[in-house]
Amino acid sequence: MDDISDTANSDSIESQDRQPEEIQCLSPDMNGRWLVFTQRTVHAWDLNRFTYARRPGEGSQSFAWDAVEAPIWDVRVWPEVGGTFLVYFEDPANPSQVQWRISSRIRRIEPDE
Repeated sequence: MDDISDTANSDSIESQDRQPEEIQCLSPDMNGRWLVFTQRTVHAWDLNRFTYARRPGEGSQSFAWDAVEAPIWDVRVWPEVGGTFLVYFEDPANPSQVQWRISSRIRRIEPDE
């Protein structure tokens, strides 16, 4: 007969590791991949690799390096629902230079699954 005690334990550990559906803010002590939704744009934050990418939605203005994952240099204002964020990231064309983004008002933050 198989011992299922390890299976039960791994299930409970797995459920503890799952990220909640929506959260109120990101912070420097977090990890995981997150989608930050603003008015018409989704911003992908990978806190495991510390990268950022902007994914403009319909009706949103295009910017250089949209949809390109870039290493984050600094976060001056972390994303919080109802607020904005300010992130500095490596210029994909010239890694010795820095680009920055200020978001519009943040509507929600959820895991990137």
